Amino acid sequence: MTKIPVVFAADHNFVMPTCVALSSLLKNSEGETYDLYILSDTDVTSADRDILSGHVTRLSGLSSLHFIEISKDFDGGYEIRNISKAAYFRLLIPWLLPQYDKVIYADGDIVFTKGLKALYDIDLGDYYVGGCNTPGFHDGKPKKYVIGLGLDYKSYINSGVLLINAKAQRDNNLKDTYMHHSHNKYLYQDQDIINLVCKDRILLLSEDFNMSPKSVFMRTMHGESMSPTIIHYAGDKPWNTFTYCWNEWWDEYKHTLIFDKKRYMTVSHSAMDMKTFVAKALSKIKYKLLH
Repeated sequence: MTKIPVVFAADHNFVMPTCVALSSLLKNSEGETYDLYILSDTDVTSADRDILSGHVTRLSGLSSLHFIEISKDFDGGYEIRNISKAAYFRLLIPWLLPQYDKVIYADGDIVFTKGLKALYDIDLGDYYVGGCNTPGFHDGKPKKYVIGLGLDYKSYINSGVLLINAKAQRDNNLKDTYMHHSHNKYLYQDQDIINLVCKDRILLLSEDFNMSPKSVFMRTMHGESMSPTIIHYAGDKPWNTFTYCWNEWWDEYKHTLIFDKKRYMTVSHSAMDMKTFVAKALSKIKYKLLH
């Protein structure tokens, strides 16, 4: 049986949500097995690795998990919006996994509701990468920003879930271009770099493979029967605050080996606290006004 290669990237602070992502993938897949990789920052400890490996062993006897430590490749990479240099690690996947012609990359702030065979079976042809449109980039300042980069906002993809044509990227030696761009001060870091370097060779995928919690909620409210393959918490993180599709993430977290009832109660209390709710709303309004 062919294993589907799926790659995540994590530093120590993102080990917990990555556990949830891994657990949801293996628990909700039917018939698929995976060759799983964690591109880890140097602060990922042996205990962190044991936790991640334990989830894979418990949930899938046929899938395997490997760690690749990325040390100094992106030490000079531009960091903004509290996103660490680990965001850049995905750029190296074609060269870190030379045995694969095609690879799936997924962020750790994700819940999988189904297996990934349908995504992996998509034919990329000559496209360098497949991805989904970025929610919220079709108007306002994000749209202007993307246009300012010389890109078409309609084909600008989110880098949280990628189907990577590793062979095509290796054959056309994109690595040097990626590394050059990583020192530039792009607002959306690796995402901007992928869209710039792969421009005109990006395959737009169904939103089903990278759906925002708000999209799931709004479509459900309008009577649509929603069952996306991937829910991506690219904005507010459910492990920190109340947000759309909050239950979907916590239901998966409760099935992990690291479930912490105290964390659950703390975040639940915060969600019900009116002062916290008002402060969060004002913060969002301020962000909208400034951006």
